[in-house]
Amino acid sequence: MFKANLESADIPVHILSQVDSTRQLTIGDLAIVKIYVPSIYETDAKAIIQQIESGNDF
Repeated sequence: MFKANLESADIPVHILSQVDSTRQLTIGDLAIVKIYVPSIYETDAKAIIQQIESGNDF
């Protein structure tokens, strides 16, 4: 969801998923997902993510 919203705002996004491959867990600290955007988009990306997390429409 974050990626789609950021891309719709013309912000390039790269997602890194760190799933524990030995246990195939996809919850908790064993399934960390990192969102990378170019530094020039950092402020805008953080604002969009905060809007999503707060439940406000983007």
